[in-house]
Amino acid sequence: MNYILFGDQPIFTKLMLQKLIADQIGEINDFNYAYYDATKTLMDEIVEESSYMPFGVNKRMIVIDNAYFLGTAQSKKRPSNNKFDNLLAFISKPSEMINLVFVVETSKLDNRSKLSKTIQEHAKVYEIRNITEKEWPEYIKRSLARRDVTITNEAASELALRVAGDAQLFESEANKLATYASHITLDIVKDLVPRSQVEKSYELTNALLDKNLNRVLEIYYDFKKVGQEPTTFITMIANQFRLYSQVFILHSQGKSEAQITDAIGVHPYRVKLALQVYRKGGIEEVNNVLEQLYELDYKIKSGQVDRFYAFELFLVNYCKN
Repeated sequence: MNYILFGDQPIFTKLMLQKLIADQIGEINDFNYAYYDATKTLMDEIVEESSYMPFGVNKRMIVIDNAYFLGTAQSKKRPSNNKFDNLLAFISKPSEMINLVFVVETSKLDNRSKLSKTIQEHAKVYEIRNITEKEWPEYIKRSLARRDVTITNEAASELALRVAGDAQLFESEANKLATYASHITLDIVKDLVPRSQVEKSYELTNALLDKNLNRVLEIYYDFKKVGQEPTTFITMIANQFRLYSQVFILHSQGKSEAQITDAIGVHPYRVKLALQVYRKGGIEEVNNVLEQLYELDYKIKSGQVDRFYAFELFLVNYCKN
């Protein structure tokens, strides 16, 4: 049987691969499992290895990681002399004793490539979707429970905000928290888990709308110390304001806070913040900021203005007007 596992969060794909291994072959040993990196090994070598029948076991699993030829963004490190004729011939006659598993980090499989389409036709395809913001707190609880650790609802929500959808970062922080305590509270999360850039961008956005220049510059200089570029700031702020615009439109249609959360699929806390902003400025103010940010981004990228001076001037002028 052939399988394809794809998604743009490697940690979730790895978890799915571990489940597939457990279901198909159980405990790994030298006789039932082989791993290859498609960017480092020629496909003919992998096919030759895959053609050997299992010895002393019922099934063998061959994992082909970084299967760049399946994704839309092809790896620059792929072997230049790779050939796929033998692979296509092999997968066209799947064996119950050989599990060929293609793993690729991509948000979308390439459906224009004949090679990719043919492999998909002869494989069971698993798309490993990302967790939505709304789902993160429950995912955090389940993940920590597997480590025999409990966490309060408030702490789970705060941790979700601080990891900002980064599964790799969450795994690292979860391991750290699990070694610290068997029950995680909000104070523990605040003490041990640093705030993410995304969360800081919320604070910067809110400080802007409050026209609190001292706080705006304080947050900006903190970012600048770690080498953050002004264009990155512009993108973060613009994304936040676009979210506000979506929330405002749904709110004006009479949607409740819960209905808006379901419609957009973000963390409820972000909707709550957006509605607080709505009472401060409204959609006209948000659209005004977005227009200024788009113009500033264009001027910086086209070299018309110095990026640091222009961005700081935007912050000062906006807060003073």
